[in-house]
Amino acid sequence: MVVSRPIKAADGRLQVFEVPDTRKALQEMAAKVRSDFEGSVIGVTGSNGKTTTKEMAGNILSRRFHVHRSPGNHNNLIGLPLSILEAKKDAEWMVLEMASNAPGEISILSRIARPHWAIITNISEVHLEGFGNLLGVLKEKTSILDGIEPGGALIINGDDPSLKSTIRGSGVKFATFGLRRGNDVFPVDYSVRGDGKVSFCVEKGPRVDLPLIGFYSLQNALAAYALGLRVGLSHEEIKEGLEMPIYQSMRMEVRRENDVMFIMDCYNANPRSMYLAAETLSLMEGDGRKILVLGDMFELGEGSARLHRELGKRLSLLDLDAVVAVGELGTLVSRAIRDEDQRRGRHREVIDAMKFSEARRQLLKLLRGGDIILFKASRGVRMEKLFEMVRSRMKKGRSRR
Repeated sequence: MVVSRPIKAADGRLQVFEVPDTRKALQEMAAKVRSDFEGSVIGVTGSNGKTTTKEMAGNILSRRFHVHRSPGNHNNLIGLPLSILEAKKDAEWMVLEMASNAPGEISILSRIARPHWAIITNISEVHLEGFGNLLGVLKEKTSILDGIEPGGALIINGDDPSLKSTIRGSGVKFATFGLRRGNDVFPVDYSVRGDGKVSFCVEKGPRVDLPLIGFYSLQNALAAYALGLRVGLSHEEIKEGLEMPIYQSMRMEVRRENDVMFIMDCYNANPRSMYLAAETLSLMEGDGRKILVLGDMFELGEGSARLHRELGKRLSLLDLDAVVAVGELGTLVSRAIRDEDQRRGRHREVIDAMKFSEARRQLLKLLRGGDIILFKASRGVRMEKLFEMVRSRMKKGRSRR
């Protein structure tokens, strides 16, 4: 046991180590374990898609190697060291997720993990209260370079010119992935099925059917695909890994009640992830309507109101039949959608609700069999509560045809 103040151990056989700072001690222990590790390490960071990309990369590598990966989203100054300490002795690869809420954290995590390969999924508006602006986010995510092993390399989103320019200037080897031709790995063909799942193929590769709902899962898959190719795996091994099931709580999690498809994506939200989730909903096919339930996006700094309104303008262009907004910031999005609809002469249901009770009442009036409904908001909103309030009521038979 490691403690920062004296304690009386109940069991005399229990070893107790007293240190000035337990968190620093944890990080130092993890760094020592990492230095003794003879395999390869992958670090995964970025604004969105870290956990999914980590799971996909782990699944791909597992087709040939013994892989240890960060459990869940253990990706911070405590979670990453614990992930390293939990690695089994037979592990040949570690796949470690790295996240940050404040400047300097990715650098610390990278120096502990010392990755041979680093993946940067994307750069977007997240935690702007800490980073100030998009340039601050870019600086933080690219600080994964601080701990990269000599001769190490990066896999980066080549569709982001600022990210590409920054990495090119570092002198570190890198490969790119993205939707655009010209990236090292890009889809020569892709499609979104009616159930929201993506199918794609890259040059010389077989068709891959991803198990996850969400068009944005394609970008995550391309990142993992690029890694697989760079470490010498075959296209078939990569396909097998990418088609393995991935379960992630509150991330595009599907439930069905009374002929209504409920999708819960309540783990977190920022303008990019909110738009991409709504875009996925708009591309899905079904007999009923596509309904978006959105809430506040937190930690966006001084530009929060502006970012919510800008998101509303973008969402207004999507094929959504109804929008229900919850919360003070969420209703900024719905008002922008309503204004854009009026300007274009479009008629759809756009509902504002400051409380879950009002949103629940409106949704139970609105929903009918065949509908697809997506719930999305920042973690602090606890949108899963509204999800369960509506779903449990629908389970009792309250739907309309």
